[in-house]
Amino acid sequence: MSFRSAKLLRSAQGQACVLCRREGTTVSAHCNLTVHGKGIGIKCPDCLVAWLCHECHSLLDGQTGSWTKEEKRTMWYRAFAFTVVQWFEQGIVEVT
Repeated sequence: MSFRSAKLLRSAQGQACVLCRREGTTVSAHCNLTVHGKGIGIKCPDCLVAWLCHECHSLLDGQTGSWTKEEKRTMWYRAFAFTVVQWFEQGIVEVT
């Protein structure tokens, strides 16, 4: 599981956060679930990212807030689904 894509990572630039709609600090935030390949010093594949602002990214990474593991997992999957829809709507990912 080492899929890397600079295009998918760059796609967050200039976008609003898919959770709170803030603009200005959005990045492609990798999934933190071990089931998807996350490990110590190992990121998940680049196709498992969500467009998140700094604040929402910090919440999901557990750096701020007090969300449970289940709340973080639920919000990450929601953000990921919204991100994938944007990839297709904006033509970042196409099916041929």
